[in-house]
Amino acid sequence: MLEALRPWFDQPVRPETVRWRTEAKGHGRVVQYQVRATTALNANLQAFGWPKVGQCLCIQRRSLRTASGVETGHTHYAIADLTPQAALARRVFEWWRGYRQIENSGH
Repeated sequence: MLEALRPWFDQPVRPETVRWRTEAKGHGRVVQYQVRATTALNANLQAFGWPKVGQCLCIQRRSLRTASGVETGHTHYAIADLTPQAALARRVFEWWRGYRQIENSGH
């Protein structure tokens, strides 16, 4: 699956890609998220065995520790069964982030 998503999102932003950004400050850092979503890969992923793909997302996170100036970044990929009409990229990101917070709080 990653082989299908990464090359698409590694390219410059295409017209069929929705972009959304947000920034959060707290705990001594500034965190920026960029979310890109597309339906252009749905048919491709159905061939990989994902029959109900609604949209594919790339979530890039950049974090800057304000005291040290150290910057880190992570890229995550996601598949949602909800179409953009049912849930905008921002909403899918909010669900994803909430899920990650629940997963990380137990550790």
